[in-house]
Parts: sequence; C-alpha cells; structure tokens
Amino acid sequence: MGGPGSGRRYKRRHVEISQAQLPAKLRRYTECRARSLAYALSLVLSPTYPVHLGDNPVVGFDSDEGLTFASRCLILHHVSRTMIAEASLPPPKALQLEDVPSREFVLLFRVATLDHILQLVHALRLPDKFVTDHGYALSSVDALAILLSRLSYPRRGYEWRLALRTTWSVAKLSSCAVSLARFLCKKFGNALQMNRRLITDSFNQPELRCAIQNKVIAVPRTQRNARGRAQLIKQYKDAIVIIDGTHFRTAKPKTRAQSQYGVHQTVAFSGKDKEHCLKFHGAVLPNGLLASFYGAYPGRANDGRMICESRIKEHLMSLGAKALGDKGYGRHETLIIPFKKHGVLGIDERVFNTLHASIREPVKWVYGAKGFGIKSEFALLTNLDFMRIQATARSSYIYSAVLLFNLLTCLDHTFNKVAEYFDAPLPTLIQFADRYLHADMNDMAL
Repeated sequence: MGGPGSGRRYKRRHVEISQAQLPAKLRRYTECRARSLAYALSLVLSPTYPVHLGDNPVVGFDSDEGLTFASRCLILHHVSRTMIAEASLPPPKALQLEDVPSREFVLLFRVATLDHILQLVHALRLPDKFVTDHGYALSSVDALAILLSRLSYPRRGYEWRLALRTTWSVAKLSSCAVSLARFLCKKFGNALQMNRRLITDSFNQPELRCAIQNKVIAVPRTQRNARGRAQLIKQYKDAIVIIDGTHFRTAKPKTRAQSQYGVHQTVAFSGKDKEHCLKFHGAVLPNGLLASFYGAYPGRANDGRMICESRIKEHLMSLGAKALGDKGYGRHETLIIPFKKHGVLGIDERVFNTLHASIREPVKWVYGAKGFGIKSEFALLTNLDFMRIQATARSSYIYSAVLLFNLLTCLDHTFNKVAEYFDAPLPTLIQFADRYLHADMNDMAL
C-alpha cells in the first residue's frame, strides 16, 4: 500500500470537512484565523473584486456566504497545507489611500483621514522620497501609512496586502515598515528617552504644574481625613510627572546553546509578571505626553534599576519638581510613594495610599489599560509571534509607536484620556514637533 517513507507519493486531495471533525486545539486556531482573514477581506473585497477557488469565481466577502467560505478555505488550508483562496485585485502603482472609506481608515492607520497622515509627515519632516534599507523607493506618505498599518494590527503577509489594497510584495512592505521604524528611532531616540526641555517647560507652566495637586483638591471630602487634609494636599505640590515601568511580552527565547544571540531564558523572564518580556521605564505628564521612555531592559530588571539609569531623578531634583511612583522605587526627596505595610497603617496613611493609587492610575492608561493607550492602539506590540527577543526590529517598533502616540495625542486631543482626566492643556502638533523633536539636542538637554 505504501505510506510515509515508502517512496510512493500520494497527491493530497482537497476534502471538505466540518469544523466538528477537527481536533479541539486545531478548531480553535482555525476559527481564529478565519475571523482574521474574514476581517481583512471584508475591508477590501466587494462584488467588484471576486475571490476565485481554482477557476470558479466565488461571491465577495461582504456577505454571510462569503464569510462561511473563508472559514472553509482556512480548514482546507490546514488540511492540505496550501492556500486555496486568492484575491484578484487590480495592480496599483502606489497605495490608493484616498480610496479607503473613512470608517475603515481608523482601523487600518489609527488616524481619521488622509490629511492627518500628511500632517504627521510634515511634523516629522520626512523626505519626499523614502528609500528603505533594501533599496525600495516610495513616497514618505505611503511609508508612514505602511508603518501605521503594521503597528495597528498583527496581520500576516497576505492579510496585510489585502488590507492595504496593493499588489506590492510582502518583502517590500516589511522592508518599508522596519526601515522607517529604525529611521525614526535613530532620529528621535534621544528625545524619547529623556526630553528634559519638555519636563522643564511643563514645570514652568502653571496649568501643568498644579494639575496633579488640583486633582487631589477636587477629590470629595468623604474620601479624605479632615485632620490630615492640608498635609495631604501639600505633599503633592510641584508634582509634575507620574513614573512607572511597563513590559512588553515576548515569545520564549532560545537558550544559549540554541541561539546565536546568547540570550538566557532566566534573564528575559520576569518573576513578577510570570512571563518573558522586555521592560521600559516611562514618565507621563498630566497632559498624557510621555516625557521619558527608557529601555529596553530584560524581564528580570526592576523599577529601581531603570529609574537610576534613566537619570530622571537628577533632572527633577535640579528643577525642584516631584514625581509620583509606587512602592518599588524607595524613598527619595523627588519621589512621592505610598506607605509600606510594615505594620498596621493609620487612617491618614490608608487614605493617602488610596488617593495615591487613584492619582497614579492614568499612567497605566497611557501604556494600554482601559482599552486605549500604546498597547491597545498598536496591537502588534502585544503579539508574541512578532515580538521575539531575537527580532531585530522589536525596540524600533516600540520606540516608533511611542513617538507616534505622542504625535497623535497632540493631533487629536480626544486620542488620550489623561489630559481630560487632569484637565491639562496640550500643545499643537507643530508646536510639539518644532520645540521638542527637531530642536538641537544640546538645547534640549538644558
């Protein structure tokens, strides 16, 4: 009869089976891939652009029948190891961004209109013609749109092409996204790690300098102890930033014997978070802008190490400003941290810890809690298939996402909820870019 290894080859037949006949693990994976493919195809395909199964045209994916067909195609794909569904799209010479409907533009690029992408290109002062590291040449508008679409959702190659309505190769799209991320990281990396001018200007601006203290005063009297009310408000005087560390999950790295990078699994593993990750340390202003984003560190690094190497405490000390932190930072004259529970805390200490936790909560919103923030808006950063220790562009993607998050916050004041929470003013996009991104680095360090 012959079998595997007998030397006799059998041609695989495309046998249509139901999802109930698949193993549970494969069925869950197939359903997830079907939803992902159906989402990408529903954005670009219509009855004008039919999908072909062999030589037979199939209805567009904007109908229920088409979505069912996408699920069947994925089942056949995992059984036969070949992709059956191929979309026949017209070959455009460039990305047709003006043809993307407005309701889909936000899902693909995280901006509302094409005019917002043009404003971002102008603010970043990108060249008219951008050349990737592999020699691909395209306009800066198309390059930034490709990077935004890459960060917005962890799509696979063919899904990415379908979502962008282009027949450019996946290699060209990937080269463009990686090259632009590295270009932005190299050009604005120092301003992202520690923007001293932004912290200094915010401290000298009364609306931002008193924003955190005014929020403490606005807390209802029932949540405060009347006896320690004056002391509680006084402690938050000159508090200008909220500091905290964040981590980005990565796939389990290889051992030293298996990896040419020599990365230990124990170094990348975080005992606190119980997962392999990369850690960064950030400082968030009351208007939601990240004034410092320092990293990357292995998963075993703690907040105390990261804040010492970021040197933000020295700059705050020179200004006379203070920062809000958690218990992991330790006592310092520039830090306001909650009381540790060495024993039984008094009523004043417990009220202070409760209030302190509520005031520090917005820093987690910037990182991605509450359904918005860097990790929520740029979902690629949370996907383990793309965020690997061995991936050379992982830090560039993270830094470019932080840069774009700050720019989008200034472009659309409803993009970031922190400024609304503290009732703090935001600069315009051009003001932020000209003063805090393109200024001389020597002046920015003052």
